[in-house]
Order: sequence, then structure tokens, then C-alpha cells
Amino acid sequence: MIRNKANLRRALPEIHLHDFHPSSASLVNEVLAGLSATPKVLPPKLFYDHRGAELFERICELPEYYLTRTEIGILRRYGTEIAAAAGTGACVVELGSGAGAKVRLLLDHLRPRMYVPIDIARLQLQAVARDLATDYPWIEVHPVCADYCRPLRLAFVPRGARRLVYFPGSTLSIEVAAKNGSTTLRVPTARFLLASISRRIRGASRPPTTTPPASPPNSISICSRACAATSMPR
Repeated sequence: MIRNKANLRRALPEIHLHDFHPSSASLVNEVLAGLSATPKVLPPKLFYDHRGAELFERICELPEYYLTRTEIGILRRYGTEIAAAAGTGACVVELGSGAGAKVRLLLDHLRPRMYVPIDIARLQLQAVARDLATDYPWIEVHPVCADYCRPLRLAFVPRGARRLVYFPGSTLSIEVAAKNGSTTLRVPTARFLLASISRRIRGASRPPTTTPPASPPNSISICSRACAATSMPR
């Protein structure tokens, strides 16, 4: 038994955390700016320290919080179709990866070459990345601790690799509401936000449009709440 435990410890994968967590000074400045605004506003990312991440996972289990169950149901029902549209061997980038429960359904179908979970909750992110790397040993797992609404360059992603960005609908709704100042999800606003995030990850400088043109095969794709892989503008 002792020998088996030692072998298990040796078998745990080595995970390198790409840590771009906002500095304490920048968070303080963001809080002061938000509380000085009219109306006062604070970004949702401030909820997600280790304790906040744990509380949110408990919220997801409540009967009243149907979003997680709905998204899991969609992935179970349409996972094969998503994989057929997206193709295998991509680099999957998840924005707001959380506990990593939903993405497992996607990874089972997609079999990507690399998975990049991006989240602000550092401790949860490290634990989830290690579990996923253990359960999916054929996938390179690169956790990134960062605010994905800020410019972000993924230098470790192989040049020319096709990137598929997984952005669950509940996360999208929160971000659009924060940007839009309301709780209504407006499609043009959602497209603009997704295009903006696409540019940040790619490091592009051209401003996004609300009507995405056709994109080449190596462009970022977004797996949205509707579970469709759609190309985003360059």
C-alpha cells in the first residue's frame, strides 16, 4: 500500500502555472474607481478568491441555479456535433474555467492537443489543472491565472495552432451585463465582447466589428452557450 501511494505521488503531473494575476495595487485602483463611479460598480472577479470560488460551486448545486445543469445537458446532447464542427487537435482555451466540470464533457469529444484554463482563482485553478492533466494524460494542460478581460498573450501556444475558445453562456451573460450596464443579453453586445476577447488573446490591434466576417481556419473559434463553434473576426 505504501509503495502504491509513493507511485501515485510520482505519477502526479508537473503543472506550470502561468501567473498573470492582477497586482494588489491594480485591484485597489479598480475598486476605488468603481466606488467613485455613478452608479457604484465592482467587477465580479473580486468575488473569486479561494473561498469565493468554493461558495460559487455550492451555488451551482442549488436547485434555483439552473444554468450549470442546462449547460451540462447541452454539452451531453450536442458534444458530438460540436466536435465534428470544431475538429480534433485544437488548443482549447476556456475563459473562467472554475471547477472544470463542464469542460470535461467537451474534452472527451474534442481530444485537443492542448487545454488552457484561464481563471482568476489561483488555488482552484492549480488543483483543477492537476486533476485534468492526470485524467487526460494525452493533453498538455497550461493553467493561466489572469483577468481574461485584459490583454493576454499565450506565448506558449505553438505558432499556427488552431485555438478554440470555450466561453460558457452563464459567464458570457455576467460579462455582457457588466459591460452593458443591464441584465439583458443583447446579441450585438455579446458579439462585440467575444470579438474583443478574441483580439486580446490573439494580440491583435484592429478594433472588432459587430458583424463578424468569415475567418480563416486558424482563427479563434468560440464555443458559446448555443454550443456552436463559430469563427470570430481577426
